[in-house]
Amino acid sequence: MNMVEVLKDVVTRSGYSLNSLASACDMPQPTLQRFMSGEQDLSARNAQKLFDYFGLSVVQEVNWDDYAQEAWDEYETEAWDEFASSEESGWSECETEAWDEFAQEAWDEFAQEAWDEYVSENWPDPDWDADDYNGWVSEYYGDWEKEVYPDWKTEAYQEWKKNEGAELWQEWKGENYPDWAAQERARFEEELRAELEEVPYVRIVDE
Repeated sequence: MNMVEVLKDVVTRSGYSLNSLASACDMPQPTLQRFMSGEQDLSARNAQKLFDYFGLSVVQEVNWDDYAQEAWDEYETEAWDEFASSEESGWSECETEAWDEFAQEAWDEFAQEAWDEYVSENWPDPDWDADDYNGWVSEYYGDWEKEVYPDWKTEAYQEWKKNEGAELWQEWKGENYPDWAAQERARFEEELRAELEEVPYVRIVDE
């Protein structure tokens, strides 16, 4: 039986109403109600009040290595994703620069072929000379590009992200994750241990 179960069992066996017990222990009745119904854990301070009231000195031993590893496993993925998406990490800038460089070359290659096809289908007069052609291009190319580019960019970016972008991500993560993990885990475990040490019915066991 863990400490939460011990407290609930003692409260239930005591026969006291939650109102009277909360008053005697100087804690809000809704807090005790939510604890007993499983909606909320007690703070270390309120748990200690119950222990003191019933004269309990039950101690739960916690293996620190196992406890810290389990907590880190639950925390790490979300924390890393949050860091990687932040401006501080530099990933967004790295990805944007790589995509912009790729997109410029890819668009130039695509646009030349696509524009030539558009011209062949829409060229108004085969007898026009070079000046006529250049004037026609100046008039129509900008509108054509504005219409074609957004759809091309959307499709090209998704393809790039699955291939070149995915490779870039793995390379960037390999370079940046170890340092981040070392620093973040040290900070995380320091806070985690400080919180655990405040729990009155827990004794930390270091191997």
